[in-house]
This record gives sequence, structure tokens and C-alpha cells, in this order.
Amino acid sequence: MSYIIVDLRREHRVIISSLLRAKELALKSQEGYEVLRDAWQELQRHLGREDDMLYGRLREAAMDDPGLSGLLDRFQAEAASVTAAAAEFFQRVERDSEAVDLAREFGMFVSILRDRILREEEILFPEYEKRFGA
Repeated sequence: MSYIIVDLRREHRVIISSLLRAKELALKSQEGYEVLRDAWQELQRHLGREDDMLYGRLREAAMDDPGLSGLLDRFQAEAASVTAAAAEFFQRVERDSEAVDLAREFGMFVSILRDRILREEEILFPEYEKRFGA
């Protein structure tokens, strides 16, 4: 397995773990808020790394592969909506950490993110490995 995929998988685990840790600490507590803020920053760094290291290389390969091109189009459109949902959630936390439905929104966000990670790891990562594996 290539080091890029190993790193991205590790980052996925760290992000989800941090989000769950924030929930354990109570999202409305200062410590929970700080862990949540750090998770958001890690997620943003991770998305940038994925764009550069994963999608960039796959996009190059897709120039000669219409099937891969279509797959990437779908994943990148989905990524944009997941990123927007994440940004909206974290902006809401910044504005109103006392929101009554914060826990519900948090649960929905984590569920969406987990689903996205699962699809990435089951579909995109093998595509990357097939073309660029170690």
C-alpha cells in the first residue's frame, strides 16, 4: 500500500477519533470545543492533502479514462457538499455553542463524514493503488 493511502487512512482515523473525543467531553464544554476546533482544522488540512495527493494524481490518470473521470466528478461533487456541511456545522458552533440541537447536528455531520470516508476507502483508494501503488 502506498504511503499516501496509509497517511490518508491514518488521518481519517484521527479526525473521527477527535470528533468522538469532543462529544465525550461534551461539545458545549471548553475542552470539548477546543478538541472540536482542532478536529475541524485537521479536517481542513486533510481535505487539502486529498485534493493535492489523491484527486490531483487521479485526475491526471482520468484524462485517458472516461470511467475514472466520471467517478472523480461524482466524488468531487460529493466532497464539495460534505465540505460545505462541515463548514456550516463548525460556523454554527462558533456562533452558538449553546444551541439545543447541536448534538443532533453533530451526530448527522459525523454520520455523513463516516459514510464519505468509507466510500473513499472502498472505491477511490483502490483506484489510486491500482494506478500508483507502491
